[in-house]
Amino acid sequence: NNTVTGNTCNSNSNGIRLYSSSNNMVTGNTCYNNSYGIYLSSSSNNNTVTGNTCNNNTTGIYLFTSSNNTVTGNTCIRGTGTPENYTTSQYTIFLYGTGNNYNLISSNNCMGKAVVIGGGTGNTVFNNKWDDTDDFTAHLTDYTQHPYYAGDTGSTGTGILQITLPVTYSSWSAVPIGACFSFKNIFNNQTIASGIKLALAGLAGEKPILKSNGNLFTTLTKDAIYTVRWNGVNFILQGEGASGNATASDLLSGKTATTDAGEIVGTMPNRSGTRVGANYVTTDGTTIQFSPPLGYYPGDINTKVEYNEPNLLPANIITGASILGVYGSAVTGGAKVKSIQTIESSIGGNTTTNTHTISAVNVTNSVVMLTAAYTSTEYYVNPGNASLCASLSDSTTLKIERTFGGSPVRYRAYVVEFETGVTIQRGLSIPTKYTYMSDSFHIPISSVDTSRSILLCSFRSGYDNSYRDARGYYELGQGYINVTYVVGINASNYTNFLFSWYIITFN
Repeated sequence: NNTVTGNTCNSNSNGIRLYSSSNNMVTGNTCYNNSYGIYLSSSSNNNTVTGNTCNNNTTGIYLFTSSNNTVTGNTCIRGTGTPENYTTSQYTIFLYGTGNNYNLISSNNCMGKAVVIGGGTGNTVFNNKWDDTDDFTAHLTDYTQHPYYAGDTGSTGTGILQITLPVTYSSWSAVPIGACFSFKNIFNNQTIASGIKLALAGLAGEKPILKSNGNLFTTLTKDAIYTVRWNGVNFILQGEGASGNATASDLLSGKTATTDAGEIVGTMPNRSGTRVGANYVTTDGTTIQFSPPLGYYPGDINTKVEYNEPNLLPANIITGASILGVYGSAVTGGAKVKSIQTIESSIGGNTTTNTHTISAVNVTNSVVMLTAAYTSTEYYVNPGNASLCASLSDSTTLKIERTFGGSPVRYRAYVVEFETGVTIQRGLSIPTKYTYMSDSFHIPISSVDTSRSILLCSFRSGYDNSYRDARGYYELGQGYINVTYVVGINASNYTNFLFSWYIITFN
């Protein structure tokens, strides 16, 4: 907030220096033969430097890291003001480095060497005289530095536009590279597939207008203003407006874009890094097809579309095969045993029934296998007394039965429960009394394939110890399967014969 005026500052390192000083007026001073006539440094901002004479300095006016200053109406020359009076390290006005921004340098007398801008943003250098020509007129026709607005034009459907410039070029090669022109299309909207072209009045022919990506510019909009630059071969459209036919659902949620229809905000869900369930799952032969929900899927390992199939288990896939990485454990063409329980015990001669508690089984899918041995050493032992009948009373009870009398019998019973692969029929029967050895009895069953079926049976003798003689051996029985019945043979004439049987048919 100072005014520096009316000073004569000659033969110094700095004639006048502002260091980190802002909002000052420096005017009407004379600064000769210094290294720097007037020096603004270290954020000296918003100063006005005007009407000063800074001649024969190494640098007339010097700005370093200083912004928003106005430098106007000053004289900064060396010698007679011709280029020969300057070395490469001598300047009229010099903005050094990239820290000088938005300074106005205008209407200064810089004869012999133009203003030098070392960098920065938004600096304006205008109408500074540095040679014998009219700088302002030269600036007006320098279309590489600023666009020329050529006014209204248009195409009646040919796609060829023409503009008239204040200057006339002798040929297309004389048009400066970078020359910039603007114009307004006053005709209706039109699209030319072969591309829009631009002609300059006075030159033969026309040149294509290309987009910045090199594609043809094909669409004109009524009353739109376009700006192009010449690259020596074609005109390049500047600041191309929005185009395209994307809709909100084509754009990721939260993202924005500008299209022919205006600005849109995306609604497409971003599925990156998520696991989402498939909308539909179908098959086509051996191909499984998933229909994912709408959204963006980047295709990485962390983004998944899934479908829960509860039957996709090893037990449901045959051994040796795999489905979607699940390897099968199912066995085909054979029975699968769920459990086997073994019971070892003995039953005395004066006991007719033993019961054993077992782990629960599915009676429908279970059978009992039995082995037994009579422990007597008597030579006249009755084998009928050693016969045992084994059956399942319920899911947790094994029953062993024998006739009364005789010595103890050791036995081992196996309760086998199948999981898959078999069909089981069972029964516990008391056949009718028969007289002769050849007599047999039939127990009806559901029809079976005898080539895939076996019979397990055990029996309790009908003999009791009240009539003990050698006839007891007749108590031994046997059985076999016919297609629709079990055939049993009983040599006994006693009525207490008990027959337990299981038919196992392998699927």
